[in-house]
Amino acid sequence: RRSRVHALLDREEPALRTAFFAGLRLPDPTQADANSILDPATLASQYEHLLRTSQDVGERRAAVEALARLPVGFASSVFADALMADPSEEVRLRSAEVLSEHLENNPVARTALVRAISDPHDAVATAAIQALRARHEPEVAAALLRRLGAGSPAITATIEEVLAEIHADDPVAFIDRSMGSDQPQDVISAIRVLARMANPETLMF
Repeated sequence: RRSRVHALLDREEPALRTAFFAGLRLPDPTQADANSILDPATLASQYEHLLRTSQDVGERRAAVEALARLPVGFASSVFADALMADPSEEVRLRSAEVLSEHLENNPVARTALVRAISDPHDAVATAAIQALRARHEPEVAAALLRRLGAGSPAITATIEEVLAEIHADDPVAFIDRSMGSDQPQDVISAIRVLARMANPETLMF
């Protein structure tokens, strides 16, 4: 991969080469060790810095894409931090998508995605929900209940569907957890979840 980058840059004008490395906030390899600069670990470090510090949304979005593709160890905490704190929903959404691809045996990714269920942007929350929908864990169910009814009709429908899947074998547990609110919308949403279960045990409630 490094050789292909070298070959590409060797064909370009000096000004373009300089602009390429300036975009990464790296020195031009004509004035430094190109092999060191193009080392994947070095690039990953620079992209991490860019993602954490750049004020430009486009740069941060590009950094997420680059980090997702570089042949280095997966930086869970970097994507988790971006998902939790980046002001751009575009960056948060892509970070959620990347974390969802590295969820297995990854508590950092799991925790970040659970928290992202409460993201104010529906697309980000939906990405987190879809990533976690097969994980029938108490923390996931609790986060879904907290978000239930607090969003667009589309995300509310998705949450209702996933809660029904999680509690399909134990609807009484869902009833116990959802009866803590007396808000009409919460009660209506809980009834919809029970209806989705289509379980005879729910008919008495």
